[in-house]
Amino acid sequence: MGSYMNELHQWSLVDSMQINKQKTKEVIITMSRNASVPLFPNIDRVETFKLLGIIVSNDLKWNPHIVYILRKANSRLYLFRQLKRATVSQHGMLHFYIGVICPVIE
Repeated sequence: MGSYMNELHQWSLVDSMQINKQKTKEVIITMSRNASVPLFPNIDRVETFKLLGIIVSNDLKWNPHIVYILRKANSRLYLFRQLKRATVSQHGMLHFYIGVICPVIE
């Protein structure tokens, strides 16, 4: 593991890049429940992370992403119900549904 960290460090020096330890997180993708030794001692390890709008977990299960989508959809459906209570026209409700709710659930 030490050689990999050295290679990463050398690569960042050659490309004049600095690793921001506050923004960088480590995730170990494995089906095993055993915790391994951190690759980078000063970097936080996380179990899930967001990549291109998809929540990826360290065991590659969909549960965290499904929970995320459901929460997002429920908050938008709440706004939809508020519009209905405010007696917004059907045309306005349809535009809200197509523009705000459909992109989340599809």
